Amino acid sequence: MRDSYDIVVVGGGPAGCEAALVAAQNGASVLVVEKDPDIGVPVRCAEGISVRALREFYEPDPLFCRQHVHEYQLVAPNGTRVEVSGIGEGVILDRRVFDRLVAEDAARAGAHIMVNTNAVGASRDGDGVAVHLEGLPDVHCRVMIGADGVESRAGRWLGLRTACRPHDMETAAQFVLGGIDIVPTRFEMHFGTHLAPGGYLWVFPKGKGIANVGLGISGSHGGSVTPLELLERAVQRLFPGASVLGRVLGGIPCSGGLKTIAGDNVMLVGDAAHQANPLTGGGIATGLKAGRIAGRVAAEAIRSGDCSRRALRLYEDEWNDGLGNLHRKFYRIKEAVFNIPDETLAELADVVNKVPLEERTMNKILARSLAKKPRILLDLARVMF
Repeated sequence: MRDSYDIVVVGGGPAGCEAALVAAQNGASVLVVEKDPDIGVPVRCAEGISVRALREFYEPDPLFCRQHVHEYQLVAPNGTRVEVSGIGEGVILDRRVFDRLVAEDAARAGAHIMVNTNAVGASRDGDGVAVHLEGLPDVHCRVMIGADGVESRAGRWLGLRTACRPHDMETAAQFVLGGIDIVPTRFEMHFGTHLAPGGYLWVFPKGKGIANVGLGISGSHGGSVTPLELLERAVQRLFPGASVLGRVLGGIPCSGGLKTIAGDNVMLVGDAAHQANPLTGGGIATGLKAGRIAGRVAAEAIRSGDCSRRALRLYEDEWNDGLGNLHRKFYRIKEAVFNIPDETLAELADVVNKVPLEERTMNKILARSLAKKPRILLDLARVMF
């Protein structure tokens, strides 16, 4: 490890490594520090992504794609199933393999990656930043990119406000279940306050009889019951006798995004920037897209000699012009949909099932749901149609 780089990325997940890859491809010297001993371990998400989003970065490959899905069902609180059309194909990734692939590509492009290396702070240092590493000398850079996930501290070190309201921090639990009766090509979302208050339960198939089954609940809905307890109850009810092959606990910032994700000498990407889709909680594609923009803008700033917020906010502006503004509208939709009473959801399921399948798109389902919340129908029209 050298004592200085153009860019230091804190966090070796897909968002951080994509930023490192693009920055290195654009001529910057890059260091990635990852606190865990292995890239991609532990797995902390449901591993789903649309094929369309994946193809912006990689062609689907059996090496890292566990299962393709092309059927989608929403399950109402009373058990009524609604098949949805028009979503497109998705895949369930093997994140251990996929994350390592992105890191390997970053290394091939010239980024230096260090695992088992914990960044514990950062401070201003002349016209750059000194990143403090546990048990190692400081490393200096012109731009620090915080990609340190939901528990991010990187932004706070350099003055960015990264707090997430408890209401917007979804707590989640997930099991990898084996020996269960599922349709391997079908993704399911289950709703109901008895299952996941203020959120939903998901079933992401990973092959015959294997699936990621988890749930996320709003911070203001959980009460005295933990997501793990809710998931254990749900599994006993939905998949009695299932084998638990793995377990993941964590949080998902579903705030619609931070107001400021770039400052003097600092940028945030991925969960560190609250860039998960607030409606679904998905963050793989959004993290990759943010990383690509941030890496390019950071390298351009290095070349220009200006790493101030004025230069780096080009990343923030580009993000907001695309997914950022979209996510803020999704947030308002989420606040409406996830607060509709169970009885109303059951009624809506019956109504939607009368619509021919080929016309049963998410747009029309959301429109029927959001009719209960007229104040956001204008946003719905702008976002979904």
